Amino acid sequence: MNVAASIRARLTNISRNENIAFQVIIVRYLHERLLYRLSRSRFVNQLYLKGGNLLYILQGISTRPTVDVDFLGHSLSGEPTSIKNMMEEIASISCNDGVWFDTRNIFIERLTGQNLYSGIRLVFPAGFHTIKQNLQIDIGFGDRVIPNPVRLNFPVLLDDLPVPEILAYTPETVIAEKFHAMIELSVFNSRMKDFFDVYQLLETEQYDIVYR
Repeated sequence: MNVAASIRARLTNISRNENIAFQVIIVRYLHERLLYRLSRSRFVNQLYLKGGNLLYILQGISTRPTVDVDFLGHSLSGEPTSIKNMMEEIASISCNDGVWFDTRNIFIERLTGQNLYSGIRLVFPAGFHTIKQNLQIDIGFGDRVIPNPVRLNFPVLLDDLPVPEILAYTPETVIAEKFHAMIELSVFNSRMKDFFDVYQLLETEQYDIVYR
């Protein structure tokens, strides 16, 4: 059995044993392996993880689906061509994990208008074995992370694969950003999971100091 086929079989077992939808496992695995490549690239200190994948680290809710990878860009130009070249370089880093990223077919657009922060969105195909999935990467600019970003290990699904070590938002920044969105959007905020996330983080004892 080749590497990709073996990995698919092992991920299928995880899906069955932990009662998690296989689609959730697929997306998480592809995100994980992209983050590993970032951790091995020269851009590791210029992209700070945020969003659902960071909350997966902080909360450990394995069944929570996350459709994209969210970053804050630091010391990056923000120009689409530059961001595209960066992603091509990151995705080209080799790893014996069976995953491929088709960066020849990157769709890229600016995030403007009603978004709270300007940024860049990239969408491109990725997969392993016979599986193909579009990945969405959102990179925001202009935000501040206080305190400074922290270095975290992203949990791996298969413990014999190398672990991504990346920079990420602090929990304090996550809470502050979500509170800001609640106030800005007020009753128009339909993202009830933001309220759930804040509650979960504030219920964690180590963050008590945030709201006292």
